[in-house]
Amino acid sequence: MRYFEDIDVGESKTLGTETLSQEAIIDFASEWDSQDYHTDPEAAKESVHGGSIASGPHTVAVAIRE
Repeated sequence: MRYFEDIDVGESKTLGTETLSQEAIIDFASEWDSQDYHTDPEAAKESVHGGSIASGPHTVAVAIRE
């Protein structure tokens, strides 16, 4: 296990890719981050993102699921 103090400034790690379905984004966000642009595809089109995006907590959950 690595700890925060073991990480060098500027260090990065490639974790790969993950494709999340619209349904998965909505399901997760409905419980953990229910902002419109995560739960309502039509509202998301009007957001600064131009469409649905996974929430920060969702992306973290996926990233640490190694």
